Order: sequence, then C-alpha cells, then structure tokens
Amino acid sequence: MTNQINQHSITYIPTVLSANVRAIATKVDEIQQVAELNSVDIICITETWLSPSIPDFNVSIPGYNLFRHDRAHTTGGGVCVYLDEKLPSKLISSFVEDDVESIWLLIRPHRLPRQITSIILCVIYHPPHSQRNENNILKHHIQKNLDAIFSKQLNALVIITGDFNANT
Repeated sequence: MTNQINQHSITYIPTVLSANVRAIATKVDEIQQVAELNSVDIICITETWLSPSIPDFNVSIPGYNLFRHDRAHTTGGGVCVYLDEKLPSKLISSFVEDDVESIWLLIRPHRLPRQITSIILCVIYHPPHSQRNENNILKHHIQKNLDAIFSKQLNALVIITGDFNANT
C-alpha cells in the first residue's frame, strides 16, 4: 500500500513581505522579483508616495490584486497591498479613516488550519514626528478595529504590519 497525501488535509498560511520603499513607482520591478524569488503571497508596502495622479496600471504586478490608500493632501506616505489574485479577499471599507494611513483586508484562503476562521491583514504607515494626539488617534484606530473583528470573528488570525515610527 502506498502512502498518499490527502490534499484536503494540507493547511496553508500565506507568506507575507513587508517593506518601506519610499516611492514605489520606481521600484515595482524590484519588488516583483523579490516576491517571485521568495514565493510571496502578500506584499505590504509603506511610504508608497502614491497619489491619485498615478494610475494602478503604473504600479501593478502581474498575478496580484492591488489595494492602496494614498496620502490625501501632501506628498509622501501612503500604503498599499499586493495580494495574490488566487486569495479570496475583500477590503474592510468600514475601517478606513482619513486620519490614519491604513488598509484592512479580510482574506480567506481555502485551506486555513481548522482553528483559524479567516485572516485579517492591516498595513499602517504612521509618520515620524507624530504628535501625542496623532499617536492616540492611531492607538484608538487599531483598538477599535480589533474590538470589531474579535466581536465577530474570535478565531481570526490578525496580522498588523507597517512602519509605526514610534516616538517616546
């Protein structure tokens, strides 16, 4: 009798790459190469320096869906996520706030370990030299959204990454 692996019993947690790139438009090819070499499923980028004047097709990566939150009124900052197009996902739009540069995604791979119901991914950019008020806004933003997640999905795997530029 030969041993066979039941493909339905294999579980899967996506691989994540997180980077601060300072102006992604000139570095997309490099990011794509790193992702391919390392079989990355989720690419989280801070300091994208993207604006509405830069269309998605200028910074797209084949095989990935792009989610982005550009800085609204000044240059710099911003966050984006490249997500393997095979991963079912949706943007949690109710978590978007003008005062916080963040993206929150609900991701539901088909082969998660039984004890994990879904993956919540958050990418945050918090600028250096933020004042106490801005630090409190970020803290409240994260806590409020985590409370909302865990009130509905107690067994969610939450991944929070980014560039927090902590000040003391």
